[in-house]
Amino acid sequence: MRKITNPYQPYKIPDAKDAFFGREEIATWVEQQIIAQRRLLILYGLPLIGKTTLLGFLPQMLTLSSASVPLSFSELSDYSGNAVLAYLIQELTGQLDALNLIAPGSIPTATDAVSALDHLLAQFQQRSPDTELLLLIDDFDALLAHAESDMALFLDIIRTLLVRHPFLHFILTAQYTSLPRLQHPLLDSAPVQQITTLSPNDALQMITSPVDKVIRFDYGVPKRIADINSNHPHYLSIFNNALFARCAREGWVNLRHLDETLDDVLAKDLPSFRQVWREASLVERAALVATATVRGGHGVFTRQEVAALALRQDKKADEEVILTALESLAYQGVLVKMGALSYKFYVDLLRFWLQKNFILADVLQEVSWQQPTARAEAEPLLASDELQDGEGGQKSPAGFPLWILALAGFTVIAILLAGIVFLGDKSGIFIAPASTAEAQSAAEVISFKEEPLITPTITPTPAPTGTSTPTPPIVVAKSLPSIAYMARQADGFWQLYLMDIDGSGVQPVFQSESDETSPVWSPSGNKLAFVSERDGNREIYVMDRSGQNPKNITNHPDDDWTPAWSPDGSHIAFSSNRDGAWQIFVANADGSNLQQITDGDSSNISPVWSPDGEMLALSSKRDGNWEIYTMRADGKDQRRLTHNEVNDLAPIWSPDGSLIAYETNLDGNVEVYVMAAAGGNPRNITNMSYANDHGPVWSPDGERLIFYSNREGNWDIFITHLDGSGVVNLTNTPDVDEQTPVWRP
Repeated sequence: MRKITNPYQPYKIPDAKDAFFGREEIATWVEQQIIAQRRLLILYGLPLIGKTTLLGFLPQMLTLSSASVPLSFSELSDYSGNAVLAYLIQELTGQLDALNLIAPGSIPTATDAVSALDHLLAQFQQRSPDTELLLLIDDFDALLAHAESDMALFLDIIRTLLVRHPFLHFILTAQYTSLPRLQHPLLDSAPVQQITTLSPNDALQMITSPVDKVIRFDYGVPKRIADINSNHPHYLSIFNNALFARCAREGWVNLRHLDETLDDVLAKDLPSFRQVWREASLVERAALVATATVRGGHGVFTRQEVAALALRQDKKADEEVILTALESLAYQGVLVKMGALSYKFYVDLLRFWLQKNFILADVLQEVSWQQPTARAEAEPLLASDELQDGEGGQKSPAGFPLWILALAGFTVIAILLAGIVFLGDKSGIFIAPASTAEAQSAAEVISFKEEPLITPTITPTPAPTGTSTPTPPIVVAKSLPSIAYMARQADGFWQLYLMDIDGSGVQPVFQSESDETSPVWSPSGNKLAFVSERDGNREIYVMDRSGQNPKNITNHPDDDWTPAWSPDGSHIAFSSNRDGAWQIFVANADGSNLQQITDGDSSNISPVWSPDGEMLALSSKRDGNWEIYTMRADGKDQRRLTHNEVNDLAPIWSPDGSLIAYETNLDGNVEVYVMAAAGGNPRNITNMSYANDHGPVWSPDGERLIFYSNREGNWDIFITHLDGSGVVNLTNTPDVDEQTPVWRP
């Protein structure tokens, strides 16, 4: 019988690139930064998210000519300045020698760190003059275990090397929770990139590709596995390992097998989850178990639902204490805030683990509402009191479990480069200053001749002075949600939501007891127009992006629909049936100065402005079926662009005005097409014959389209390149329908 090795190894870095999935976008970002001569980069993220694995495969993912030297500060037992510099020189010497990139047997003989490193780097440049040298330092934040003065001096050494050697680059990894603690006078402009969970497509590839010829999955099973593990590579690896062990012999996985595997995984007593439980206060434990019980749409639950459930179970429960506990869990990263009032689990597998191991009534009995911060005594909570090796049981320097994330919204402080510093030699080794006071003055530790500092740039700029940094300043700010859309669960009301461009960060704009549909961003991105039925009919409303200050701008007993902002934000076009057939109207953004610009017995809907504000595209039924037309903004000069016997709807101009995307059932089903803005040269972008694809919207750069489709059973939101490649399901919610996405300008 043929033996099959389990390809999923949760606690090991893959041996080959074909066992590593995703992260191409991070590799592309790194390469772009290197080309732009940004010389020090930081990759940060949660523990267990795959920072070390990414750093190991990063050199294979880059296309530029480079050599890489991997280092890991977590391997050190001594984080003093002497030990760290000695480790750096030893590893650089050994690895460059092994790659034949320095003279054979070359050992630095200089009496100081900078000179020794200069010697090695000069040899590298002589042998490989056209090659970038990447120093990949994993767990850079381990330096926090020692005196801050030692870290500051090490950063000064980095800056000196970067100024002198323009081919040299540092790529560092750090825990998210460590970033605010990495303090240094010049830590203010290094480019940073967060490593998050895998994209939905990459998660599906991780599940299915390693067993492509071994295991067959029933439809929907891989997606369900990805959802349970929230696309998290570590937990996907654990789950897939157990799935293979159960199903490889049979060669088939259905939903029953999936449920059985989930039981197997939960029986493994995951140490990272147990550590979350151990470090939670008694009230936080009660909040966790309550949240595991009330799961709403999108996996989202509200704070009111959690508090109400706890109060039903325990009349003595204090609602304010519970709400405070939820905020604390969100701060720690166990929960993710989805808006002002909603949360979800960072890893949904934790929800199943809590349901299996704890009963809310029992947990509530342990809570003293008069002492809300009380913690449990250290006692074994489950079968075994010892954490298993390799699953992530150790604590971060901050005292949190390694997988815990601090509250999103910290201003991300990136590591940059400091002043020129040198560590002298006490007895043939390197001397670090004995006190923080000594570290405060570079003059006290510099023993070589100071040279002018030259900052390499890719655009002509005035030469910087002696306090310059070798990278252009970059402002790091939290991005705003980029996509607005409408969603509903089962037969519930349509509601408005926001999410990031990768489908993460889902948050409701507000909640109501009526259908709220068809959101449209204002050009500034600060407001949303939408259609509301709160007044008993369809009306156009405008509100702040936060959902505050809604205003009815149409106020008419008949239906108003399909709003569209003018490019300057001063006007809104919409369709209304107030005169019988649907017609196009234009009003000021506050609803004043209303003008009707189409008329007749045939309907006209879905107006959308050209980027220059001179024209409108629309759908008209004047020819017996829906066709795409354009006209001037005042309704004159109407021209027909499509000539089909089928329906062509939902036109939208590309950002440069050269193309129009639209939906059509020219092929029998509904597909997304793109044509020239003047009509002609139509091409099918989506090409999915068994599904219906609707509502295309351009990305702000004009490179991609977002649309909604039922190609995976229910309505989800997808994104694609203009050639139809790279299709990604952004929402992946089998029990929720999402439609009418719009991209924030």
